[in-house]
Amino acid sequence: MSTDPHSSPVASIRVAQAVYYLDGLGRRVGQSHRGEDAAFQLPGESLPEVAIQALMTGYDSQSLRELASLEKPTRREAGPLFEAAVSELGLEPVDDLGTAFLVLVREVAEKVVAGGRQPLEGAAALEHFYYRFYDQLFRLLLSNFSA
Repeated sequence: MSTDPHSSPVASIRVAQAVYYLDGLGRRVGQSHRGEDAAFQLPGESLPEVAIQALMTGYDSQSLRELASLEKPTRREAGPLFEAAVSELGLEPVDDLGTAFLVLVREVAEKVVAGGRQPLEGAAALEHFYYRFYDQLFRLLLSNFSA
């Protein structure tokens, strides 16, 4: 497990929720994952690491413990446990693009202020996020009108 908060986009369970939502959003609209979008993906095999980090920082629930015990699960196997853990912990859901965007903006800003990320690098990440997911949101809205 990596302990460097800059090597993983899931430095906190809240950020994990946002990335999990965005990854699911990308899958729902059929957008292929490219290497440069890795910061907005959360494969199932990464969810046990998120659970372990959450347990180490004081979060605790039955589903979180079960999730932490999984070895290289798929998203289909780990996803329901992650969602159950978030619910059991009483955490506010990240279930829309606007909330996910704000969570990630805050994460990038905190890293820039703390000196863990260069300002231009942070701005580039946010610009990439904005353009990638604005397009997805637009396509989702269009698909709702045509349904």
